[in-house]
Amino acid sequence: MRAVIVISGGVVLRRRPLLAVPAQDSATVGQLVGIARERSALIPSRHFNALSLHPYLPEITKTSHEAAKLGAEHHWYRSLPADLRSFAPRVLLFTVDGDMASLRLEYFGYGSLAEKLVYYHLSEDVWTSILASLLGIVQRFRAHRADHAVDVCLKAMYGEKTVSRLDALRLQDPIWNRLLDAPRITINGESVAGLPALHEFFERRVDDLVASDEITVVHGDLCFNNVLYDLVTKDVKLIDPRGAFGGGGRTIYGDPRYDVAKLRHSYCGGYDQIVAGSYRLADEGDLAFRFSLHCDRRVQRGRRFDDVVARFGYSVSDLRLIEALLFLSMLPLHRDSLQKQLALFVTAISRLNGCFREDPE
Repeated sequence: MRAVIVISGGVVLRRRPLLAVPAQDSATVGQLVGIARERSALIPSRHFNALSLHPYLPEITKTSHEAAKLGAEHHWYRSLPADLRSFAPRVLLFTVDGDMASLRLEYFGYGSLAEKLVYYHLSEDVWTSILASLLGIVQRFRAHRADHAVDVCLKAMYGEKTVSRLDALRLQDPIWNRLLDAPRITINGESVAGLPALHEFFERRVDDLVASDEITVVHGDLCFNNVLYDLVTKDVKLIDPRGAFGGGGRTIYGDPRYDVAKLRHSYCGGYDQIVAGSYRLADEGDLAFRFSLHCDRRVQRGRRFDDVVARFGYSVSDLRLIEALLFLSMLPLHRDSLQKQLALFVTAISRLNGCFREDPE
């Protein structure tokens, strides 16, 4: 079969051969019920969560076998100061039955920023406006400092979590022992330091991060997938908060740099593009990899992002380090795809080496 593509006026643009194949899935979007059903099927959830969208009411329900995690989310929503509640959906119902919990929330069909980053072609000026809005929200959160003892442990978040996640990674595939223990790795033709060579730097810089005494209200997982954004009204809704920060209990408090670094790893680091499979990765053997994102704008976005956050008084070097640690800590959570894990690993090593080269000591 050959297709002729025309525009108004009958002008032929090009002729391309087409191959007809049976459709594996179909979407019915002509009615609201169909839209709701298909949107529900597209909403991502982790293996221990299930999401369901009401067919005609603006409600979404998350159920989880990890009742403690969902309980921490519920606590975050209910504990937000009054002036921050408009940034989150309303809680409609929360129930616990044994180890199963259910959280029903107000639903907004804006779509996430991850969706917009991967599938939309927004100008960088639009992204600058979005980032300024998000950083303004983080500033509103920072205005609420912890004025009492809270269950927060920065050492656990930045040091212990990273180490424990890498230990878990080693158990998933034999390749990880070789990669995690390699003194040097080649990325896009450049030989860079592996994790053993960066260990001393890692320990020292984590100690620097932990020395911070700014503990404020945080979201705790402010990646683009957890930010719903309306391009028309510029309305923002934050979903899937952490509800804990390194300690053993529930809290709305934590390190605000963590939220900003989460934004950086989505916008500048390409996390959402990797998860969506929008990248190229070639294993050239001998611990050598070629890696790039489709429409790769990481360098330009990094400069733009750092210029914006510097105006808010953040240490860019701290944010870059936390971003690198985020890529490392996410590795075992993507065990469904070794290719994606390798893309995240290459990104983490590149980011850590960038931090190491810029370190004054």
